[in-house]
Amino acid sequence: MPFIARYRKEATAGLDDTRLRQLDERLGYLRELEDRRASVIESIREQGKLSEELQAALAQAETKTRLEDLYAPYKPKRRTRAQIAREAGLEPLLEALLEDPTRDPLPLADAYLNPEAGVAEAEAALEGARQIFMERAAEQADLVAQLREWLWDRGRLVARAPSKRRSASADRQQLLEVTRLGPRAFEQAAGFLRIRDGSNPLDASAVHPEAYPVVERILQDSGRDIHSLIGDSAFLNTLAANDYTDDQFGEPTVRDIIAELDKPGRDPRPEFKTASFRDGVETLRDLQPGMLLEGVISNVTNFGAFVDIGVHQDGLVHISALADRFVRDPREVVRAGQVVKVKVMEVDIDRKRVGLSMRLADEPGKPATPKPRQSKPRGKSASAKKPARADSKQANTAIAAAFARVKDSS
Repeated sequence: MPFIARYRKEATAGLDDTRLRQLDERLGYLRELEDRRASVIESIREQGKLSEELQAALAQAETKTRLEDLYAPYKPKRRTRAQIAREAGLEPLLEALLEDPTRDPLPLADAYLNPEAGVAEAEAALEGARQIFMERAAEQADLVAQLREWLWDRGRLVARAPSKRRSASADRQQLLEVTRLGPRAFEQAAGFLRIRDGSNPLDASAVHPEAYPVVERILQDSGRDIHSLIGDSAFLNTLAANDYTDDQFGEPTVRDIIAELDKPGRDPRPEFKTASFRDGVETLRDLQPGMLLEGVISNVTNFGAFVDIGVHQDGLVHISALADRFVRDPREVVRAGQVVKVKVMEVDIDRKRVGLSMRLADEPGKPATPKPRQSKPRGKSASAKKPARADSKQANTAIAAAFARVKDSS
């Protein structure tokens, strides 16, 4: 993606690598989700177990994780330890233990011994009951989701990467000598490799090797050498990008080349901004109506925008709460990846829903100042006017309705 964003601007209309990666990942994810959904539904249908309720739940699953959780009880399995325990008649032992957890398990297990099935001791019977219980738990989608959220809140992941060293290269072309690095990989990697004090000064810049001929044409027209050209802002500012375009390189790329010759080594990426999540606000239970928080827009829909505020559950800013003016399309005011400030308007822990507002003057539970629509041309009758936009109470209802359609943002 960095290669496409940096060196293929004519094809991407100038989208940066972050947006391109988001589009690519989201499109791939949705395609895989739909393919898997169709496969899961067909598998359960062939088993004769596809009820209307289950089919509706599968259709509403918005993540691959949720889809697999729902499919788990119906997924064809090899002969598991739990299945062997059931065949040995140990499921009633589990039911008895669950019915009265205060009972002593060892004497109870003695009644379920089955030497012919490999259950000769009480410990073996209890282990079989344990296997059945674990399989049951693993097949309860809602329970698995709760355990996953618990791990997100309290788990730690530690990774260590081995360090490797390579010898310095004299120029970018030496990349082609690296084992298993072919022309395609070279094309995508060479522009990001910087070689200081190499044989070609352009190898220390962001100018891609494939664009070196553009620089050579500039040198030929000016009669100058590369060392005197680099950093000469007065001369470079006189160049017209369209004088050096061709079938491969358009004006956006040539402008980048000239800018790089002016200030070689500059970082062409825009400043990266990230939200500062509030300390101590890590779960839904930490949220309180009225809180002011910083977050990142994770998804924009027709009815509003979802915001990651650091609690592992995105909150929704309804379209009516995006700005202090009438908003026809949420994309007019927000975009994915944008850092925003929001106020917590409502928290529903049971349904895992958070209502937010970007109108920081709004107060939870109080009517909001109505936002006027665009003025109508004179001469229209009063009956032709549309009703005013809903107040905050109606907005909260809209938030609830939106949450019912979208459970979370992937």
